[in-house]
Amino acid sequence: MNRQALSNHSASAAEISRNFGKWQSMAMMSPVVITHHGRDRLILTSVEEFEATRQAPDAGADHPSVHGASSLLRAVLGQLRESFMVFDSAMKIVDANPLAELFVGLPREQMIGKDLRDLAPGTADSIAWSHYKRVLNTGEPIEFFMRSAIHKGPKIFVRAFPYDGDCVGVLFTNMLALEEAKHFQKRAESYKAAVEADPSLAMIRLNARGGIEEVDPAFCKMTAFSSAQLDTLMLIDIVHPSDRSILTRTLNNLIRDGVAQTTTVTVVARDGSEKRLRLNMSAATDELVPEEVIVCVVDLDTLCGEKARA
Repeated sequence: MNRQALSNHSASAAEISRNFGKWQSMAMMSPVVITHHGRDRLILTSVEEFEATRQAPDAGADHPSVHGASSLLRAVLGQLRESFMVFDSAMKIVDANPLAELFVGLPREQMIGKDLRDLAPGTADSIAWSHYKRVLNTGEPIEFFMRSAIHKGPKIFVRAFPYDGDCVGVLFTNMLALEEAKHFQKRAESYKAAVEADPSLAMIRLNARGGIEEVDPAFCKMTAFSSAQLDTLMLIDIVHPSDRSILTRTLNNLIRDGVAQTTTVTVVARDGSEKRLRLNMSAATDELVPEEVIVCVVDLDTLCGEKARA
């Protein structure tokens, strides 16, 4: 879609968050396209503009304002991060956004006019059918979870609400990704607890340049630095000069190849004492680009002392 046909104003998500009042005032006069990493993502517009958009089909299809409003609505629906569909009182599909097309597996043009029961034969006997009818009859929105009647398995979260007078609008989200994220979060918390239980282990997080972004209390104890002091340093700053080339080479190999690396270096603590640490490093990537480095630190001095006592 041509942005100029939609709006002459655009701003990044960061600009919006820094000065929302300014952009809110601008959106009252004309829609504002919000970008993220240079790509159009959302549209900020006034309630009056949006209401005009919803009423556009009744204003006459040949009127220029109708085409502009319809384009705006299509742009808004296209930027939603949830699947969106509209059903009329007979449960026939009136509209759908791109995510709904992906979920159903059909282009919007082929979905329009189809009965919901044609796409998902089990819908008529499901909780969704009664909820959609209830929204039509009472005008009250409703939220609920259900198993997908199309893909036979994934749980989806559904929000249904009155739409355009005699229709029901439905936003739905596949909960599989969210459930997987929660599972991984619980697993990460378990790993963290396991590391914290061993006094010879610590965890630190570096940026791709080797700057210290986050440390745990165990690493602070190993080095006698506070977390505030370490947050301003590069990891190489506290490594003994004789081992700095080893650390640099290992980090470069990690960033270049994306393969986990292990090396051993001597770290100079704040009180001047030296500790031998093994660094097990792994790169966390975003769209195949290394974004940060996770380091599991093993205090070899503490580990050797425990072995000697055993």
